[in-house]
Amino acid sequence: MGRGALDMKSQTAAEVAGAAALARSGWRPARGALLVVVVVDEETGGGEGAQWLTRTHPDKVRCDLLINEGGGALLSYGGRRLITLGCAEKGVFRSR
Repeated sequence: MGRGALDMKSQTAAEVAGAAALARSGWRPARGALLVVVVVDEETGGGEGAQWLTRTHPDKVRCDLLINEGGGALLSYGGRRLITLGCAEKGVFRSR
């Protein structure tokens, strides 16, 4: 079993259940849509997850607000506030 195979299942289920509960209650964002995106391989760089999705289908995931399980940095760019998406925030450290 690979890294991450077990650790995110409960959080992913909670996020999907929360979004479904909001939708069932009739809540809608002021504009746009509530979107839950679940991707793979954040532990190894995101090349086949977030990076692939944003590179090949940016129109499907473009958003005004993103809530991620991990922290990203808050940046100011061109007069806008941007919050980064953390990809491959984990790594290997070997010691003796």
